[in-house]
Amino acid sequence: MSRTLFVLGGTGFVGHETISQAVKAEWQVKALARSEEGAEKMRQMGAHPVMGDLYQPHAWIAETRGATALIDLTQAKLPRRISRSAMKPLSRERQVMTCRVLDALKSLSAQERPIFFSISSADDLEPDTHGVLSQDSRPTTSPHGFGYIGVPVRKLVEASGLDTTYIYFGSLVYGPGKLFADIFVTGLKKGSAHVVGKGTNRPSLVHVTDAARAIVHLAGLPRKAIVDHQFIVMDGAGTSQRELFNETAM
Repeated sequence: MSRTLFVLGGTGFVGHETISQAVKAEWQVKALARSEEGAEKMRQMGAHPVMGDLYQPHAWIAETRGATALIDLTQAKLPRRISRSAMKPLSRERQVMTCRVLDALKSLSAQERPIFFSISSADDLEPDTHGVLSQDSRPTTSPHGFGYIGVPVRKLVEASGLDTTYIYFGSLVYGPGKLFADIFVTGLKKGSAHVVGKGTNRPSLVHVTDAARAIVHLAGLPRKAIVDHQFIVMDGAGTSQRELFNETAM
């Protein structure tokens, strides 16, 4: 296997930072691009864009041959208001996206096939009796939030039988970038950011750069150390929502 990473969702919040950190770590990076605008952004970061449509992976999957990992950071377009009813179509769309990619990966020989990096949120996992998440936590049987998307996707990936590394971020990835900026920074500017209760709740957090560096770090470990293993990436600082909002506002 070459020292190459193939990124899906490279123009997204975490994807953009993952490409940046991988290039800094001297990986060769390929990334799927839907438009020339997106391709140019990837070139400027030092990545090699591969033009294609996620829903037609057989047109570009050959470009992943020999790569160390195929990093899946795709996400269906989120609506302005994320409700339980909105989660159902989002989940269906995300499952279709995943199935297309998994089926295409199976078309490659085992010797040429990259490890599939399945990345989701800690919302997918079931805490133990003490409320603690660990590398041994299993997907929850009572999903909430983005777990309505992540849990069924995990089942699809497990059923595929492909070599997979499972990575779970904290329930809130924060930092400079369009997703956090669109939802939280814009909300703070308008005075409409939603605080839960008094803001003393402590969401599981991870900074976007830490998230990206974790992905790149794991890709550099021996295959046997990461295949069929699960990793949780969180800052663990115990910051409350109000503290996060105050710092963001400043």
